[in-house]
Amino acid sequence: MGYPITASAKDEIKAGVFMETSTTLSESGELNVWTRSWTHNFLEGAHSRVVVYLLGENDNHWGKTDELACGIGGIGETLLPIFDKSVKSDRSEQYKFQIPSDFVPQVKYLKIVHFSKKKDFAEYVRILHRLLSDDTHPTHVTNYNYTGIGHMVGCNVGDNVKVGGVIYEATGI
Repeated sequence: MGYPITASAKDEIKAGVFMETSTTLSESGELNVWTRSWTHNFLEGAHSRVVVYLLGENDNHWGKTDELACGIGGIGETLLPIFDKSVKSDRSEQYKFQIPSDFVPQVKYLKIVHFSKKKDFAEYVRILHRLLSDDTHPTHVTNYNYTGIGHMVGCNVGDNVKVGGVIYEATGI
């Protein structure tokens, strides 16, 4: 297979909320991911996430990225940013990973999965606590915890996952 290996996807992850991602894996093992999330909704955004799967022949799973965040707020939230001063209704992010060189030849193609991650009540309490306890209020309430290709963490039950143009409620990947 020739390099670079590329993939792209564009999905509506929930009513009025969209994601578009392009990714490239070079022969040297550099994996570049560009993702954009945006909404046409006035009040509702999404905790948008993307995962890139590295697949070999016969759909052998060789690895995946952690969940990459590109969350957005509704258009109205950007006009009155009460909880998050940096909220955007259209946002792009770029991520870069280094895949081990001996692993790269096993990868034949990339698969992109977009989904909207639901936050549980405890996570909202943690965010509210951070906002109220910090005099300098954080500029982002979304955590960007990604470490590169890692183990199969999977989605949480209740997450909305878009696969092949269909939205599913996740029971785990």
